Amino acid sequence: MKKIFYFSRRERRIIAVFMAVLVLAMGGWMAYNAYFRVPRQELSAAMSPELAEFMGSVIREDTVDSALMVRMSPRRFDPNQCDSVALLSLGIRPRKVHVYLNYRRAGARFYAARDFWRVYGLDSVDVSRLASYAVFPKRPAVMPKIVRVDERRRLRDSAYASWRKSMPQKLDDGQVVDLNCADTLRLQAVPGVGPYFAGRIVAYGNQLGGYVSARQLLEISGFPQEALKWFTVEGKTIRKLRVNHDEFKMLVHHPYLSFEQVKAIFNHRRKYGDLSSLRQLSTEPAFTEADLERLRPYVSFD
Repeated sequence: MKKIFYFSRRERRIIAVFMAVLVLAMGGWMAYNAYFRVPRQELSAAMSPELAEFMGSVIREDTVDSALMVRMSPRRFDPNQCDSVALLSLGIRPRKVHVYLNYRRAGARFYAARDFWRVYGLDSVDVSRLASYAVFPKRPAVMPKIVRVDERRRLRDSAYASWRKSMPQKLDDGQVVDLNCADTLRLQAVPGVGPYFAGRIVAYGNQLGGYVSARQLLEISGFPQEALKWFTVEGKTIRKLRVNHDEFKMLVHHPYLSFEQVKAIFNHRRKYGDLSSLRQLSTEPAFTEADLERLRPYVSFD
């Protein structure tokens, strides 16, 4: 029996909190019935003379304000030029008048009754009052700019001619471009080469250290083979790799050397010393004869 009525410390705290909330709720309900649900006549009778006088003055002031608003005669007004007095005379509340004037100062204009609905806070009664006395100005006519067909064609042709003039002129048959000396603007003169491929040609040439053959352009993804006839290679010295002195990251950056191949070069140098010929790398599994042949113009053993 003792275990049935036994509560732990946590359970006793919960019960205490519940009882406290219940007592407060009942006290609040009793106070509400005692002070807030008393009939108006009983409340007036229970008021002190000072409080009754104050409430009477508030009622008189409200009556005076209402009488003043009734006596103010509404008149015709321009909704884009009127002041607060004109709006108050229509029975618009001061707070709404303030919103109206701020909205107009922000750049709003009124040309029809439906424009009043854009003012925040105005209801249907306010809009009806304003629309009954508003004198709306004429909406400014916006004349579309009419351009004759021949004028549009002339402008279009002029713009196209300016664009064509800014573009490099394409090469004639028999003309060629030196891959190692041309910049991107000159490369765009080649038929079939635009800004994209011009940029790719220059970037790939910088990675290689210079072109030794125009056919190296085919190593650029998507390059058109028919454009090879417009290119030649001459004039510029090739920038070579010093395989016995350059750092690992410089060698691996070259398009013709992979990570495994550069690692094989460094392993060979560590085991046998400096290289004197690419033939020494032919025994390395990472290199094929084709790899060594295309790498040959780009290495130096100094």
